Amino acid sequence: MELEQILPVVAGLLGPWLINFLKGLFSLDGKGALWLSAITAVGLGVASMQIAGDMVWEVASVEAILGQAAEVFAVATLVYKQFLAE
Repeated sequence: MELEQILPVVAGLLGPWLINFLKGLFSLDGKGALWLSAITAVGLGVASMQIAGDMVWEVASVEAILGQAAEVFAVATLVYKQFLAE
């Protein structure tokens, strides 16, 4: 596996703990928590693209950013449902 494939998985593994921390910090639940999860996934996706060297702001496409965010969101959802759900 290459770095571009590993980073979204790593970001997704860390995502649920970050999201839970932010949910507690801002006292969010319901739709607010879902929006926080989506925004956090985009942020982690952009960060993973930046680390991998795929993020060049002049040529970065919305599709690439949302695709990376979708990968992070999917892994984070899986981790949350398997390990952190109440």
